[in-house]
Amino acid sequence: MRHDPRAACRAPEVEPEWFFPHPGESSAAAKAVCRRCDIRRPCLDWALAEAEQHGVYGGQTPGERAWEAKRRAERRRR
Repeated sequence: MRHDPRAACRAPEVEPEWFFPHPGESSAAAKAVCRRCDIRRPCLDWALAEAEQHGVYGGQTPGERAWEAKRRAERRRR
């Protein structure tokens, strides 16, 4: 979703590396950017639809997205 001009992660002061922390590194900087983003929800939806396995999208890490995908799937089954 970084290609969307409305994305907060496109701001010049934002470092792309923040969205791809190495194991053991914090994702807090990326999540802070996502919290102020106008397209946070569409970004998260895109990452879930594409089953993106790397990086912070929509304010969630890959592990958080896996949990969210499971939660959404369970909700659809009801």
